[in-house]
Amino acid sequence: YHRNMLVINFYLNTHIFPVELEQYDKRLTATSWNLAYNPSGNIVGFSGTNDNHRILPLQVSQFFPSNTGSADSTIEDLFATNGFMLDAIMKNTVNVSELKDKNDRSISLISALEGRMTQTSEQLHAIIDCGAILAGTNLREFSRSLLNEFKDDSFGGVLYYDDHYLNDWVILEKSGRCLPKDISPVRDEDAFVIFDEPRCRGTDLKLRTEAVALLTLAPNICKDKLMQAAGRLRKLGRNQKLEIVGGSDVFSKLRDLSNKGNVVSKLRHSFFNSSNFTATNVLSWVMKNTVESNVVGLSNWADQGIFYASTHKKKPSLCITDETLELGDFYGKSFEKVTITDIVDSSLDFHMNRTGGLEELNDDMNAIVGKIRERVRAYGKDFYLLATGCDEECEREMELEIEREEECEVEMPSMKQSNEKRWN
Repeated sequence: YHRNMLVINFYLNTHIFPVELEQYDKRLTATSWNLAYNPSGNIVGFSGTNDNHRILPLQVSQFFPSNTGSADSTIEDLFATNGFMLDAIMKNTVNVSELKDKNDRSISLISALEGRMTQTSEQLHAIIDCGAILAGTNLREFSRSLLNEFKDDSFGGVLYYDDHYLNDWVILEKSGRCLPKDISPVRDEDAFVIFDEPRCRGTDLKLRTEAVALLTLAPNICKDKLMQAAGRLRKLGRNQKLEIVGGSDVFSKLRDLSNKGNVVSKLRHSFFNSSNFTATNVLSWVMKNTVESNVVGLSNWADQGIFYASTHKKKPSLCITDETLELGDFYGKSFEKVTITDIVDSSLDFHMNRTGGLEELNDDMNAIVGKIRERVRAYGKDFYLLATGCDEECEREMELEIEREEECEVEMPSMKQSNEKRWN
C-alpha cells in the first residue's frame, strides 16, 4: 500500500494534517524585551562580538568600564579587539581565491586541497567552514577523502565533530580507525582539523603554531561570524595564517561591489581588482553585509520594543493579537519600497491605537518609545525596505526576500525551419 494514493491521503488527513497543521486565530506574544525586563534592572550578559549591540533591547547596554574610571590596562586592551582582528586578517591572509564551480561544493573543497596536504610552504592544516559549504556532507566520508590526499606523514589523521554517532570530536586515523579525540593517540596538532559551521564559534583546539587554515565564505556573511571563525586560529598574527575561499555566488557579489564606486568610497576602501581580490576587499564586502543585516533588524527591533512599551504592566489581554490565516492577508497586498522610519511610524500608530495611545504610557515606557524613534532616525533614515504596508509585525513584512532574482533574457540564435517530410 505504500504507493496507493488513497491510503496515503487517508493517513495524511487523519493523522498528519490535524496535528501538524493546526492553527489558532490568536497568538500570545512575548519578545526579547520581555525577557530582558526585571524590576531591579540587573541585566548581565556576555558576547564576544558587538556588531548588533544597537538592536538589543534597551534594557541591555554595552558596558564601557573606562567611563566609570575603574578600567585597568587589560580591559582597555579589550576595546581594541575589533581593530586587532581586522588588522590580523588583513596582514595574515595569504590568498583569496574562488572555488571551482561544481554541483557538489565538498568536491570543490577537495579540489582546492589537492597538493596542499603535504609538507610544502603552502601546506594547509585546517578547514574553517563558516560559509557552510560542508553543510549536509557526511564528514566521515569527507575525512576519508582527505586521507587519500595525505602523501606523507604530515598528519596522523583528520579531526572533526561527529554529530551522527558519537556527538563528540573524533579523529579518523590513517589506519581507518575512528576514536574520540580524548582517547586517540593522535594529538590535535598532529591532525588535519575540520571546523564545520556550528563549530566555528566557541571551539578551542590546539593547532600547530605555523598552521594555515582554509576559511570559507557564505553569500551574506557578516563581520561577527567571520571574526569568530578566524578566531579559531588562536595565534593568528603569530605565525598562523588564513586562506580565504568562496563559491561563485560569493565572488559575483564581490565583483558587483567592485563596480559600485559610491559604496566603496563610503566604506573608505580602494578600488577593487575583480581578478585579484585581497582580504581588504573581502572585509569591505563583509562590513557592507553587516550594515545591511543591522538595518533589516532595526525595523523588527523597533516593532518589538514598541509592542513591549505599549503592553508593559497593562491588561494581559493586550498581549493577545490576531493571527494571520488567510492567504489574501499574506500575499494579496502589493509590496512597496519605504523608509525604515515610515515602517516604524506605522508600527507605532498601530500599537498605540490598539492599546490606548501614548498618553496611557508611564514615564519609563514613554522614554523607551522616544529612544526607539531617536535611534531609528539616526541609523535608518537613509535605508529602504520592501514592505506590504499592512499593520502586521515587521518581521512578516520582511518575508519577501530582499535579494530579488535577476532574470536574464538570452537571445536564441535564429534557426531555419526544416521542411516536413510526409510520413504516409
